Amino acid sequence: MAMSRLDWITAIIVAICVAALGFLIYKTVGLMDTDDNTSPKTEKIIADTPADDGDVTDASTEKTDTIADDDGIRYEDGDDATTEDNSDDNDLDVATSNDDDNEEDSPSNYIKEENVNGAYLVIAGSYKQMINAENQVRRLHRKGYKGARVAMFNKGAYAVALVDAFDSFSKADQLSTELNDAGIEAAVHKKR
Repeated sequence: MAMSRLDWITAIIVAICVAALGFLIYKTVGLMDTDDNTSPKTEKIIADTPADDGDVTDASTEKTDTIADDDGIRYEDGDDATTEDNSDDNDLDVATSNDDDNEEDSPSNYIKEENVNGAYLVIAGSYKQMINAENQVRRLHRKGYKGARVAMFNKGAYAVALVDAFDSFSKADQLSTELNDAGIEAAVHKKR
């Protein structure tokens, strides 16, 4: 008995659906089996200037003590570093040694959300990576907000640049407006 044209089309569609389902299961299992020990992919950054030995930087092996800032651009060239500042005042701070950074940003300096006094928190950024929150706090310190610190939220899932905490919403909103006028995104968060 010969198969009709409709039977062939149905068989092909079923085969394609089964293959797609198998591929989906294969990819899902592959995502769950990824090792945390795998090395991150490295990228080569090539400058637009004429080529010399310092133009290529391996992002995964070179350790720098520089701070990215919205006001200035930091260029790395091996061990030599130059800064091009786009602002009128030169307020870009560069760390001089790792020991100073480790003392200032040791994990004991981080606070948890529960330990913050005040019902209304002024937050200038929430980050999944601690280094981003630390950079934002350094930026706030340079702008004159010396009370800014890193706080851990959501059981340590988020590192937050906490500027200050107040008992009244009006004071917190006033500081948030001041920060926004200074070019720093900030919001008021009611503590839970």
